[in-house]
Amino acid sequence: MNREGAAAMAAGQGNAVQCDSCGCWSAEREERHEQENTLTAGETSTMFWCIDCSQNVCSSCVVVHRSSHCVVPLPVQGHSELMGLPCPSHADCSSDLFCWHCRQLVCAACATSLEHRDHSCDDVTSSAVRLRTQLHSDVTALDRRRRRCDELAAEVSADKHDWLGSVQAVDNELRAAVDELRTLVDRHWAALSDELAALKQSRLKELQSRLEDAEQERSSLDGVCRNIQTVVDSVADVQLLAQAGSLRESVERCLVESPVTSHGDFHQTVVFVPSAVPGLSPVDAGSLLGRLQVGDA
Repeated sequence: MNREGAAAMAAGQGNAVQCDSCGCWSAEREERHEQENTLTAGETSTMFWCIDCSQNVCSSCVVVHRSSHCVVPLPVQGHSELMGLPCPSHADCSSDLFCWHCRQLVCAACATSLEHRDHSCDDVTSSAVRLRTQLHSDVTALDRRRRRCDELAAEVSADKHDWLGSVQAVDNELRAAVDELRTLVDRHWAALSDELAALKQSRLKELQSRLEDAEQERSSLDGVCRNIQTVVDSVADVQLLAQAGSLRESVERCLVESPVTSHGDFHQTVVFVPSAVPGLSPVDAGSLLGRLQVGDA
């Protein structure tokens, strides 16, 4: 739209407008002609502005333009309530068009300005219908996205349920393994305790027997010593020499090392050898903790 066309359209908002195609006048001129009884044939009551052709067109001629051009109705004086919102850039114009590129209401003057000249502009009614159609499609797309969110939430909930179930199953297995291991440990500990008690009693019995044997041998040696000392101190030389054979024989018997005074395996200790294997199967449960070993000190 050129400056003259925009000015003509702006002026047409308050004055009669003539169709540039057929020459008929707008409703205001028609009313004036009716008052003068000079209404001519072909005059009409509604006018439009073709943005592409920069022409005023009547309701009859607009059919040719509307098929491929952007056509907007011209406001009629006295019907300002049907006009669009006031244009913020052009105070004397109403925003009867919608710019799809900027997504805002504009007036006819704005539509032909450098800012909107290459943009797609359409009248408010057509734009509203088109926008409603788009918004309905958007709602459908959003609804599909919403249903996908619901499906995803259901999948996540199912995954969460499965995950918690597997964690609980492993926890139960761990507890069962710990209980089984504790049972094996207690059982092996009891076996080792019994073995240690048996070793203790056996060794104490052996040591007590050796103490008794040593005491008995010591008593025998004391008797031999007393007899020899008595003979040495009390008998005459001839008698001493006469008993020399028997005295030396008794001494030699006593001096022979007996098992009682032997030091072979007298000093012994028992030690616990821990198991070097960190994990054992039930078959190896007998060596779960370790073993007892008796050895020389």
